[in-house]
Formats: sequence, C-alpha cells, structure tokens
Amino acid sequence: MRTVLLLTLALVNCFALAQETTFTGYYKNAPFKQFVSDLETNTGFQVYYKPADFDSFLVNIKCDSLRVDAVFDALFSNTQYYFAIDMQKNIFLTNGLFIVSELPDDFFGMKGNDADGALQLAFSDNDFNLSAEEKIHFIGRVSKHVSPGNAVLKGVVKEYISGQPVAGASIYFQELGKGVATDTAGAYTFNLPKGNHTLKVAAVGLVNSIRKISVFGDGHLDIRMREDVRMLKDIVVESDRDLNVKAIQMGVQKIDIKAIKKFAAPMGEVDIMRVVLALPGVQTVGEASNGLNVRGGSASQNLILYNNAVVYNPTHLFGFFTAFNADEMQSVEVQKGTFPAEQGGRLSSIIDIRSRKGNDEKFVGTGGIGLLTSRLTLEGPIKKGKTSFLVGARSSYSDWLLRKVPNEMINNSAASFYDINLSVSHKADDKNVLFLSGYLSKDRFKFNDDSLYNYRNQVLSLRWNRSFSDRLMGSFTLSSSRYDYSVSSVKNPTQAFELASMIGQYDAKANFVFHPTTKHSITFGVNSIIYNTLPGSIKPIGDSSILKYDKLQKERGLENAVFIGDSFELNPRLLLYGGLRYSFYFALGPKDVYQYVEGVPKNDWTIIDTLRVRPMRSSSIYHGPEYRLSARWAFDNNLSVKASYSLTRQYLQMLSNTTAVSPTDVWKLSDQHIKPQIGNQISL
Repeated sequence: MRTVLLLTLALVNCFALAQETTFTGYYKNAPFKQFVSDLETNTGFQVYYKPADFDSFLVNIKCDSLRVDAVFDALFSNTQYYFAIDMQKNIFLTNGLFIVSELPDDFFGMKGNDADGALQLAFSDNDFNLSAEEKIHFIGRVSKHVSPGNAVLKGVVKEYISGQPVAGASIYFQELGKGVATDTAGAYTFNLPKGNHTLKVAAVGLVNSIRKISVFGDGHLDIRMREDVRMLKDIVVESDRDLNVKAIQMGVQKIDIKAIKKFAAPMGEVDIMRVVLALPGVQTVGEASNGLNVRGGSASQNLILYNNAVVYNPTHLFGFFTAFNADEMQSVEVQKGTFPAEQGGRLSSIIDIRSRKGNDEKFVGTGGIGLLTSRLTLEGPIKKGKTSFLVGARSSYSDWLLRKVPNEMINNSAASFYDINLSVSHKADDKNVLFLSGYLSKDRFKFNDDSLYNYRNQVLSLRWNRSFSDRLMGSFTLSSSRYDYSVSSVKNPTQAFELASMIGQYDAKANFVFHPTTKHSITFGVNSIIYNTLPGSIKPIGDSSILKYDKLQKERGLENAVFIGDSFELNPRLLLYGGLRYSFYFALGPKDVYQYVEGVPKNDWTIIDTLRVRPMRSSSIYHGPEYRLSARWAFDNNLSVKASYSLTRQYLQMLSNTTAVSPTDVWKLSDQHIKPQIGNQISL
C-alpha cells in the first residue's frame, strides 16, 4: 500500500504553470544534483527532495523546449519516484511515495504546531519520519493561495538538549541573500516576502541547521540546534566572521562561554576578565589590580554590566580571581568602539556579561574543586517549559590553607572570598518573558598583622521582555547595585581605626525596538539612574583609640537620558546608523556646597562661604547631547569598510591614591566644582 503525502500547495490544475514553462538540456549519466540546479536556474522552479533518496540516481535525458511536467514524466518513467508541482512553482519529489495535490476538507482542522513552532505537513505513513530540516514549515494561516506582500517571522533559537537560548546565532535567508542575528535571549525577528524560503542557521559550537518554510502570513518559528561534537585535526576559528563584515557596529567582540572555558584556568578557575584582557586594545593597569585600560581610557571609564546591573568591582583578592562564576555565564560582549544610542554613562568601553537561564527541562548540577576554591551550580525547572532557576556559589578555602603553613607571618594572614548567583526565568506566554537575577560577593584580606580589607558587591536586576507586535518589542529593566569596603587596623591600639566607603545606584530603563521593514530598525527609550555615595568615614576601634569619628558628606545624583537610534540599509552595500542620546545630570542635596576664592587652589583655607542645599534640590545641573554616527560600505561578502564617530558623557569619577586600581578607590559624583567627563572617539 502506497503512503499518501499531503501537501498544502496546488489547486485543481496544479500542472498549469509546468505546462507553460519549458526546459532545454542534454544529460548523460549526470548527477541528479546538477540536473536540479540547472532546472532551478533556467525555469525559476524550486525543487524539494531528500538528497539521500537520489544520491545514486543518474540523469539521462535530452530536453528540447520540453514542458517541466513532461521532463519529470520522462525522467521517472518506470521508476519508484514521484513528483508534484504546485501553483507557486514548487516541485516536490519522493521515493516510493505517491503525492496528491489536493487537500481533504478537514485538513486544516487536524493540524497543530510541531516542536519547531510552525504548522507541519501531515504524514499517514508512520515509517516516513522527516527531520525538522526535511519538513516544510508553514508560517501564518495556511490557505490555497499565497497573497502578495511581506510577513514578519519571529522565533527563538535554543540548544536542543538544555533548552538554553543561543545568542548571536546567524539566520541566513538563502533566496533573499540577507540574514539576521539572534539577541542575548536567542530571539530573532525578520520581515520577509511571503512565499517559500530556505533558512540556514549557524552558531559557534553547534551543528549548522536548515529550515524550509512556506510563509503565508506573520508567524513564529522556534529552532533547536544540536551541539557540534567532533574530533578535529585542525581547528579554524571563525568568530562571527560574516557578522563582523556585514554589521555596522565597530569594536564589538562577543565571546561565547564555550570559548571562554577553552582558555587556561589557573588554579582551576576560568577567569572571564583575563579572557577580556586577551582582546586587542585591552590592557591591565598593573599586577594585583582589578582595573582595565581599554584603548587608552582609564579604569573608571569602563562600564561593567551583569544582567544589565552595574558591577563596580569585578574581581576577587585584588584581581587574582574574577568575580563571576563561569559555570553560570552565557556570553560576554565587549564594546570598545561607538556605543549604540541606548548605551551610555562611560567613555571607554562597555563589558556586558550575561548569565544563562536555568534548564527548563530537567535538574542538572555541575561543580568543581580547585587548589584554592570550589564551586557548585544547580539548575532546573520550577514549571517545566515555563519557569526555571539557576543558583550557584563559589568559596575559597585559602584561609584554611594559610593556617597550615608553618610560618607565623603567613598563618596570621587571611585571604578568602565567596560569591553567590541566583536567577529565575519565567515565560508567561509567547509575548512576555521575565528574568530575575541576583549576585552577592564578599572578600576578606589581611597580611600578617597589617590592615584588614573587607569589600562587597550586591547586585539585583529584574527584566521584562514584551513583544507588543510583530514589529515592536520592548525591554523594561529595574536594577540596583551597591559596592562598599572597609579597611581596619588594630595593630596599634591607640590608632585603631576602621575606614569605610560606599557607592550605590538604582537604575530604571525602558528600551523599544521597532522594525518598519527588513532594512530599517529604530531603537528608542529612556533611562534614569539615582546615585548614592558615602565617599568616606572613619571611626575608632576599641576604648584605647584616640581617633574620633568623622565622615565626609554623602553625595546624591540623578542622571536621566532619552535616546533614539536609526539603522537603515540604503542598498546592499551602504548601511547607515545615526543615534542621539541626550543626558541630564542633577547633583542633589542635602549637601553643603563650599564657595572658594577664585584663582587659587581649593582647600580648607580658601573657603569663603557655604551654600546649604535642601534634600532633593539641585546644587548644579549638567546636560548635553551625545552623538552616534556610523557607516558601513561592503565591497563584497568578505570585505567592508566602516567609519564611526561618537561623543559620550560620564558623570562619575574615580579618586585613587595609587598607580593601580585597588578596592579602596573612591567614586566621586560630578558637582559644582567637578564637571562631567566628555569623550570624542573617531574610528575607521
């Protein structure tokens, strides 16, 4: 009994187009693949078939202006092969399966969504199982005719086993010669003409995949990719090569966590910040330091984000260990060139670190034991396919090791740290996704009986991704960050002290992305940050200390920004980006603002008056535009030239009394006497 394969394609006269189109060619023992390629090129038809079924089929035929349907009639005469032709110039070939070109009346009532999220073909033969690559995925409401116009295709690319989103995956539409890359959540959106298309999906460390789609209207297609495990003699690393040539943004380097884990791991710890140091244009400010110089900028001009929240100290133990657990990381993106309009606040670079979402299919645990540290990560579903969690912790046991050393100077020392990460991801529906992330770290260091250093990071963020329509998406983020440290000493009881400092901020951001067409993308939104700092305080320790308690004034500031960016492809060669970010900064009270004698150094002796600023009133205001301009000219798929200009503003400064960045550096807000930093950058 022959199996019937149903296709939602042709009407009653499915061969009408084939009878109007002719083909000419002469073939003798020619490979079937060559014959199909010639037919598609000369007739405009698209041929769909399973290559394995035709790998031994040799073509022997002479065609002289022969109708397309007559070509296949002659080619498949007295064979087990069958074909069908639809009104959209598609030809479907099978081996041993008879094809009919009309639909049963109840066809649309029976269909549902497959694992890839698109309407699939129906098979009555259980033994004929096509993979996701071999099926034709129907997008939108299927009908007998494909109406003219465009449609919006959306979806998420995930890893097949873990269900983790794949950021930076490249989706290339073969017939259009265009593509799109997934964002950090693995999502993509593309506006394309209705009809039949072939998608090629590629990502680092995963097997390349193909999807054949028939687009009837707006729809959704999720794609799962398998891990690429193979034995190689030679390894060629091509990190987003095509994207680097075709994209307009400059100085951006994305590092997948799988690539990070291939770097050397001193003392068993994969160090994300040391991987960043290996990038061109990035240098360390010195040994035993937590600072980076990017293209000559100072360490304070780098913005380090962890799930959209600011981290002020990204290292443990004066830079010997990174503050981030590699088992929980998904990707690291370093922006050294012109920032997009939605990013600001620093002059030199933005290091955007994203953690994974937990496995939403099964419970998984990973861990490791090193010479000085151990780590454990647990993840799994709270509600399968909807809600997942990921929690991890690291801790050092260097204190215990130091006490075992038979040297009094060493065993009286202390060097320990821990960090804890927690994230929860919830997919409410196809349009709403929530992501909650928290991070806590603490360090403690002392050499012999010298000063004791304690410092701590606290980070919390909540992100809501919302799809308003097929062309408009929004992301709303609330975050808080706090960094504080203390230095204490009791070696001399009469001078025993504790010195402390703190900086914290609350951040709210709304970011929208609108895609009018496939060649046009607009980003716009608002951002607001409240800063709170305690520059310094000192207090005595013990009854014998003769020091008295004192502290500097607290500082508060409010930074607001509105932004808009527009990326437009004028033609396949020329891509332009223009952005404007306008920022406002208010130095807030309560605060005493000192007035100094003009023209002389500012110190306690040159104060002539004091201005008292009431709570939430502004003592000084700074504002101004920040420009973003970029252009890309592509000579071909392998060569392009880019140019960009940016002007950025920074309202935070770092005060340091050492040549290297240390945990005891003080952050200072702009005020009446300290103006914001302004940076201009030109790149080619």
